[in-house]
Amino acid sequence: MRGPSPGSDGPGARGPDPDRESGAREILIRRIRPTEWSQLRQVRLAALLESPEAFGSEYAAESGRPDSFWQEKAADGAGSSDAMTWVAEAPDGRWLGITAIHSWEGLLHLLSVWVAPAERRSGIGRRLVAAALDAADRRRPPVAVHLDVNPRLVPAVRLYRSFGFVETGVVRPLRPGSSETRMAMVRPTR
Repeated sequence: MRGPSPGSDGPGARGPDPDRESGAREILIRRIRPTEWSQLRQVRLAALLESPEAFGSEYAAESGRPDSFWQEKAADGAGSSDAMTWVAEAPDGRWLGITAIHSWEGLLHLLSVWVAPAERRSGIGRRLVAAALDAADRRRPPVAVHLDVNPRLVPAVRLYRSFGFVETGVVRPLRPGSSETRMAMVRPTR
Protein backbone atom coordinates (compact mmCIF):
# COMPACT_ATOMS: atom_id res chain seq x y z
CA MET A 1 0.00 0.00 0.00
CA ARG A 2 1.43 3.39 -0.88
CA GLY A 3 1.88 6.03 1.77
CA PRO A 4 0.39 9.48 1.81
CA SER A 5 2.06 12.32 0.01
CA PRO A 6 3.56 15.01 2.20
CA GLY A 7 0.87 17.27 3.57
CA SER A 8 -1.97 14.86 2.76
CA ASP A 9 -4.36 13.45 5.29
CA GLY A 10 -3.08 9.94 4.68
CA PRO A 11 -4.18 6.77 2.92
CA GLY A 12 -7.77 6.50 1.87
CA ALA A 13 -8.30 10.18 1.11
CA ARG A 14 -11.83 10.81 -0.15
CA GLY A 15 -13.07 8.22 -2.57
CA PRO A 16 -15.69 5.51 -2.80
CA ASP A 17 -15.34 2.71 -0.28
CA PRO A 18 -14.92 -0.29 -2.61
CA ASP A 19 -15.93 -2.73 0.11
CA ARG A 20 -19.33 -1.16 0.78
CA GLU A 21 -21.98 -3.70 -0.23
CA SER A 22 -24.85 -1.21 -0.19
CA GLY A 23 -23.27 1.06 -2.79
CA ALA A 24 -20.33 3.39 -3.08
CA ARG A 25 -20.13 6.06 -0.40
CA GLU A 26 -17.34 8.48 0.28
CA ILE A 27 -15.53 7.80 3.52
CA LEU A 28 -12.37 9.67 4.46
CA ILE A 29 -9.67 7.86 6.43
CA ARG A 30 -7.39 10.49 7.90
CA ARG A 31 -5.25 11.45 10.88
CA ILE A 32 -7.02 13.18 13.71
CA ARG A 33 -6.58 16.95 14.00
CA PRO A 34 -5.31 18.50 17.26
CA THR A 35 -8.52 20.49 17.69
CA GLU A 36 -10.76 17.39 17.54
CA TRP A 37 -10.37 16.35 21.17
CA SER A 38 -14.11 16.61 21.86
CA GLN A 39 -14.96 14.30 18.95
CA LEU A 40 -12.21 11.91 20.08
CA ARG A 41 -13.71 11.81 23.56
CA GLN A 42 -17.21 11.26 22.16
CA VAL A 43 -16.27 8.37 19.86
CA ARG A 44 -13.96 6.71 22.40
CA LEU A 45 -16.66 6.76 25.07
CA ALA A 46 -19.23 5.49 22.56
CA ALA A 47 -16.88 2.61 21.70
CA LEU A 48 -16.39 1.72 25.37
CA LEU A 49 -20.14 1.72 25.99
CA GLU A 50 -21.03 -0.22 22.86
CA SER A 51 -18.18 -2.77 22.88
CA PRO A 52 -16.82 -3.10 26.44
CA GLU A 53 -15.58 -6.62 25.65
CA ALA A 54 -13.17 -5.18 23.07
CA PHE A 55 -11.18 -2.82 25.28
CA GLY A 56 -8.90 -3.01 28.27
CA SER A 57 -10.21 0.36 29.44
CA GLU A 58 -13.63 0.96 30.91
CA TYR A 59 -16.19 3.69 30.32
CA ALA A 60 -16.35 4.58 34.03
CA ALA A 61 -12.61 5.31 34.13
CA GLU A 62 -12.34 7.20 30.85
CA SER A 63 -15.55 9.22 31.10
CA GLY A 64 -14.17 11.01 34.16
CA ARG A 65 -10.96 12.14 32.50
CA PRO A 66 -10.50 15.92 32.23
CA ASP A 67 -10.62 17.81 28.96
CA SER A 68 -6.84 18.24 29.15
CA PHE A 69 -6.41 14.46 28.82
CA TRP A 70 -8.43 14.40 25.57
CA GLN A 71 -6.71 17.53 24.27
CA GLU A 72 -3.31 15.89 24.78
CA LYS A 73 -4.46 12.63 23.14
CA ALA A 74 -5.76 14.49 20.08
CA ALA A 75 -2.62 16.60 19.80
CA ASP A 76 -0.38 13.53 20.10
CA GLY A 77 -2.52 11.51 17.68
CA ALA A 78 -2.29 14.30 15.11
CA GLY A 79 1.34 15.27 15.32
CA SER A 80 3.42 12.58 16.94
CA SER A 81 5.16 9.71 15.19
CA ASP A 82 4.92 7.65 18.38
CA ALA A 83 1.16 8.05 18.94
CA MET A 84 -0.86 8.28 15.72
CA THR A 85 -4.66 8.26 15.52
CA TRP A 86 -6.86 7.81 12.45
CA VAL A 87 -10.57 8.40 12.01
CA ALA A 88 -13.09 7.26 9.42
CA GLU A 89 -15.17 10.32 8.57
CA ALA A 90 -18.49 10.33 6.71
CA PRO A 91 -19.24 13.11 4.21
CA ASP A 92 -21.44 14.78 6.85
CA GLY A 93 -18.50 14.89 9.30
CA ARG A 94 -19.62 12.03 11.57
CA TRP A 95 -16.87 9.73 12.76
CA LEU A 96 -17.65 6.13 11.84
CA GLY A 97 -14.53 4.51 13.25
CA ILE A 98 -11.15 5.05 14.83
CA THR A 99 -7.79 3.38 15.42
CA ALA A 100 -4.36 4.27 16.73
CA ILE A 101 -0.76 3.12 16.78
CA HIS A 102 1.38 3.87 19.84
CA SER A 103 5.02 3.17 20.49
CA TRP A 104 6.09 2.39 24.03
CA GLU A 105 8.77 0.31 25.66
CA GLY A 106 10.37 -0.15 22.25
CA LEU A 107 7.30 -1.83 20.75
CA LEU A 108 4.67 -0.57 18.30
CA HIS A 109 1.05 -1.36 19.24
CA LEU A 110 -2.15 -1.21 17.18
CA LEU A 111 -4.87 -0.01 19.56
CA SER A 112 -8.49 1.02 19.85
CA VAL A 113 -9.80 -0.31 16.54
CA TRP A 114 -13.53 0.40 16.54
CA VAL A 115 -16.22 0.88 13.89
CA ALA A 116 -19.76 2.04 14.61
CA PRO A 117 -22.13 -0.96 14.61
CA ALA A 118 -24.15 0.22 11.59
CA GLU A 119 -20.93 0.48 9.57
CA ARG A 120 -19.39 -2.90 10.35
CA ARG A 121 -18.64 -5.27 7.48
CA SER A 122 -18.37 -2.23 5.21
CA GLY A 123 -14.58 -2.21 4.85
CA ILE A 124 -14.03 0.74 7.19
CA GLY A 125 -12.18 -1.34 9.78
CA ARG A 126 -9.95 -2.77 7.06
CA ARG A 127 -9.16 0.72 5.77
CA LEU A 128 -8.40 2.04 9.26
CA VAL A 129 -6.04 -0.85 10.02
CA ALA A 130 -4.41 -0.47 6.58
CA ALA A 131 -3.76 3.23 7.24
CA ALA A 132 -2.16 2.48 10.60
CA LEU A 133 -0.04 -0.36 9.22
CA ASP A 134 1.02 1.77 6.26
CA ALA A 135 2.46 4.27 8.74
CA ALA A 136 4.12 1.44 10.67
CA ASP A 137 5.69 0.11 7.48
CA ARG A 138 7.32 3.50 6.80
CA ARG A 139 9.18 3.48 10.14
CA ARG A 140 12.94 3.07 10.02
CA PRO A 141 14.21 0.74 11.16
CA PRO A 142 11.19 -1.47 10.46
CA VAL A 143 9.40 -2.77 13.54
CA ALA A 144 6.91 -5.49 14.33
CA VAL A 145 3.38 -4.40 15.25
CA HIS A 146 1.70 -5.86 18.34
CA LEU A 147 -1.94 -5.94 19.42
CA ASP A 148 -4.24 -7.59 21.92
CA VAL A 149 -7.69 -8.82 20.93
CA ASN A 150 -10.50 -10.61 22.70
CA PRO A 151 -10.47 -14.05 21.01
CA ARG A 152 -14.30 -14.12 21.10
CA LEU A 153 -14.31 -11.26 18.57
CA VAL A 154 -13.86 -13.59 15.63
CA PRO A 155 -14.34 -10.98 12.85
CA ALA A 156 -11.61 -8.84 14.44
CA VAL A 157 -9.25 -11.80 14.76
CA ARG A 158 -9.91 -12.67 11.10
CA LEU A 159 -9.21 -9.09 10.05
CA TYR A 160 -5.90 -9.02 11.89
CA ARG A 161 -4.85 -12.39 10.47
CA SER A 162 -5.59 -11.07 6.96
CA PHE A 163 -2.93 -8.40 7.60
CA GLY A 164 -0.35 -11.01 8.64
CA PHE A 165 -0.83 -10.94 12.42
CA VAL A 166 -0.24 -14.25 14.19
CA GLU A 167 -1.04 -15.35 17.73
CA THR A 168 1.90 -15.31 20.12
CA GLY A 169 0.38 -17.77 22.60
CA VAL A 170 0.12 -15.12 25.33
CA VAL A 171 -3.37 -14.79 26.84
CA ARG A 172 -4.15 -12.40 29.70
CA PRO A 173 -7.27 -11.07 31.39
CA LEU A 174 -8.88 -8.28 29.38
CA ARG A 175 -8.59 -6.08 32.47
CA PRO A 176 -8.27 -6.74 36.20
CA GLY A 177 -11.28 -8.66 37.52
CA SER A 178 -12.66 -9.43 34.03
CA SER A 179 -13.73 -12.90 32.96
CA GLU A 180 -12.92 -11.85 29.36
CA THR A 181 -9.46 -12.49 27.95
CA ARG A 182 -7.20 -10.88 25.40
CA MET A 183 -4.73 -12.72 23.26
CA ALA A 184 -1.54 -11.17 21.97
CA MET A 185 -0.88 -11.07 18.23
CA VAL A 186 2.09 -9.74 16.30
CA ARG A 187 2.75 -8.82 12.70
CA PRO A 188 6.44 -9.53 12.10
CA THR A 189 8.77 -6.90 10.71
CA ARG A 190 8.26 -6.29 7.02
